[in-house]
Amino acid sequence: MTEGLIAEGLGISPDEIHHSTRGRARSAEARQMVMYLAHVMLGLSLCEVGRRYRRDRSTVAHACRKWEDRRDDPYCDTFLTEVEQIVMGACRLRFNPTCGDKR
Repeated sequence: MTEGLIAEGLGISPDEIHHSTRGRARSAEARQMVMYLAHVMLGLSLCEVGRRYRRDRSTVAHACRKWEDRRDDPYCDTFLTEVEQIVMGACRLRFNPTCGDKR
């Protein structure tokens, strides 16, 4: 997952996403978004996401519900869709560096 990309975009340190405490509100928001995307985009189980981000499965479930509910807001849905597209593009480039190469 490209936590660093999301962290940078939200103006926090990538370390804050993996911090063992909640931290600043902005850090918690970013962590919740990353956990949601890891579950939805990568298909990781709540337990797997929890292990990765040192959180309980129920905390991950809460984050997923919160961000799924935010999709009802058109602005938030557009924002998340754009983040998903950026992450997918970054993943494609990372795992297929010749992607887009027209040779």
